[in-house]
Amino acid sequence: MTRVPARSPGCRAPHAAGFTLIEVCIALVILVIAILGHVATVGAAHRTSLDVEERGLALQTLERFIERLRDDPDWETLWLRLRARSVESAADTALASLSNDFDLATVAATTYYADFQVPSQLQNASFLVQVPAFDNGGTWELRENLNAPRYGLPFDLNGDGLTDATPRNDDYRQIPVVVRVRWGGAGRMPNELTLSTWLRGDR
Repeated sequence: MTRVPARSPGCRAPHAAGFTLIEVCIALVILVIAILGHVATVGAAHRTSLDVEERGLALQTLERFIERLRDDPDWETLWLRLRARSVESAADTALASLSNDFDLATVAATTYYADFQVPSQLQNASFLVQVPAFDNGGTWELRENLNAPRYGLPFDLNGDGLTDATPRNDDYRQIPVVVRVRWGGAGRMPNELTLSTWLRGDR
């Protein structure tokens, strides 16, 4: 009988001499998944950083636009001019919400002020200035006693110590406004920022 020589302890069977093709493929798949995950994480972080930077720029632009409103030289007709473009959210009949509303029509900043410049990074930037108004049979009136929490009304707008239903269309010392800026490039969801503030006419 032929004896099979015993293997030394350091020798491995032929089938265990190295990685199999399946093991190599599995390792490659795991490596590819890890790399793709890292790329996706870096990409998401970059997009988030750009979004934060863009939003900060939009806020600065909105604040500059509000300052331009405050510097308007024709204070006596300002409410009437803003009222002509003002529109309210259909769902906000109580005039209490400052939520974004992308159904509202916005216009270019130059529609309000021809000299107002918007940074090119804010693609398709547009604005809307909303002012309180009471519909008196088709005639819009600025009324101090209007129940409009988003504008801070009721409030004494002309400083006479009264808060009544007398129209103040051209008799006011301050005007509450809600100002919106909207932006976003093609193929992107639009963004919007909304600020509620007061314009004061002590000039």
